Amino acid sequence: MGFRLTLWARPGHLVLIFLPFPPLIAMTVVSIVQQQGSPRRLGIQLGLLVSAQFLCEMEVMTTVAILTAWALICFVVRYPKRAASIARSSLKSFGIAFALAAVLLAYPIWMLLPALNTTMARRNR
Repeated sequence: MGFRLTLWARPGHLVLIFLPFPPLIAMTVVSIVQQQGSPRRLGIQLGLLVSAQFLCEMEVMTTVAILTAWALICFVVRYPKRAASIARSSLKSFGIAFALAAVLLAYPIWMLLPALNTTMARRNR
């Protein structure tokens, strides 16, 4: 089949697949866990990447969040003694990333909620 950047969702509807952010998000999370770089810079970087991925494709962002959580759980299981100290040192970066993403995505998520309510109301008829 090969690599391509397009996918036909339905006849006549072309969907572009744009996925540059998941590897960058993974690299940033690894840098945070390995404490390579400024916690503030890494937190801002992660917050911007997460926001950009959410705005491009929400489903991909959900998958990235699930896989990142799974990877961090596997790390904790594999290295339980190091996990506590790494969690304390990573808290600042993840907190900055969460706060920045919350600010940047507040309005898009607010605008998404009425659309979800309308869709659910149509399904329940």
